[in-house]
Amino acid sequence: MADIITYPENGITYDADDASGYLATRLSGVYSAEEDFAVTAQGGLSVQVSAGQAWVRPARFKGRSIIMEQPTTVVLTEADPVRSRIDRVVLRYDAAAKKTSLQVLEGVPDSAGPAAPAITRTELIYDLCLAEIKRPAGSTAVTAADIYDTRADETVCGVMRDGVHGIPAATLIQMLRQKIAEVDSGSFYTKEAVDAMLAVIQAQVAKAGAPTERLAFVTQISAGAWGYNNTMNCEATIPEGVDFIRITPRNFNSPYVLQFSSDKDLSLTSSNSKAIYNICGGGTYETNFTYTAANRKIKITRFNSSIGSTCIQGYKYGTAATPCIVWTEGDGTSAKDHDIDYIEIKEQWNSGDSSNTNTKEAVARVVKGSNYTTEGGATVTFASDGTVTASNYYGTLVGYRYMTLTEVSEQLASTQSALADADALNLDQDYRLTLLELGVTDDETTA
Repeated sequence: MADIITYPENGITYDADDASGYLATRLSGVYSAEEDFAVTAQGGLSVQVSAGQAWVRPARFKGRSIIMEQPTTVVLTEADPVRSRIDRVVLRYDAAAKKTSLQVLEGVPDSAGPAAPAITRTELIYDLCLAEIKRPAGSTAVTAADIYDTRADETVCGVMRDGVHGIPAATLIQMLRQKIAEVDSGSFYTKEAVDAMLAVIQAQVAKAGAPTERLAFVTQISAGAWGYNNTMNCEATIPEGVDFIRITPRNFNSPYVLQFSSDKDLSLTSSNSKAIYNICGGGTYETNFTYTAANRKIKITRFNSSIGSTCIQGYKYGTAATPCIVWTEGDGTSAKDHDIDYIEIKEQWNSGDSSNTNTKEAVARVVKGSNYTTEGGATVTFASDGTVTASNYYGTLVGYRYMTLTEVSEQLASTQSALADADALNLDQDYRLTLLELGVTDDETTA
């Protein structure tokens, strides 16, 4: 009948194999993430392995306790001058020599895709891989970024624990490595960047849910005074399909604005409307402004005085979301290469004084098939074929296109996906150290 070892009992002499059987109840791995066998860069080709305690279980009824009471420095060989490789720092138990040592397993240089060297796990030789170290071609020093801590990876090391089941560490670690590889390749957004993108798009969606406006028509009208006792007048016809009309002086960003619906008649004078007074002209002689919905015609009249340059803009409701820049003058492309809805120009101009104290910003927008002269004297033409020309200007021309609601929704979905990826990248070194502390295995229950 086979002997049944009962350990420990008083009065019985035990040998190393009996103690080994007791130690075999613990699975292989380092004891603690905070103190045991951490690999850190020390400058040049040196790395330091911290003091620590570990266990190896090379066979079912054999276990070994490993203790290194002082930190140890390990020096790596020089990197290959033209090909990269991956080395491994391992804690190796040698049954024949009856000892454990730190060793560096050198990888095979490979420019296309270097792989870490294989570890050995037999009853006679048993490795615990503490870290993988990237060795870029021609590198002369090991940095912290080159060291990948593998102590949590139970396929090569793991955290020592009693022989009970744990959470699926292998799957989690594989996912973590994939995320780290994405960071290394730069194929990710930071969480801060994605949050900023999401805020912009959510603002666009909020606007898309409300009535939106799209510039559909722009023109200018004016009339110069001639002789005496004459009535000056100018007219403009608004195209069909325009929902509302906005009247400003020549400068688009003027504080003086008049807006009204295209389906209702309107009649104002400079004496009863400050907007008409400041936009079309005021003073001794009254200015009359009328809009007739039936024929969509605007008419401005004034006796014995000029009618200042008046900008007439037509807008449509609910046909688009926020405009986005698709072309900028000087970006190496032609405006004709883009689907542009309107051209905007902003420039600084001086109204005449030599001290430049009256410098103002002139803003104008031009839709396809029209031209515009800014308050500063710049003329911009946006031809029907998409060609853009300008003269006497000192600003920059920018092309805008209105995003459709479908495009906004698609961009929002894409950004939310990027946000999920950014959140996943929070599985960093602290998370891996937490895995070490938990003590995990590759099945589905916790210790």
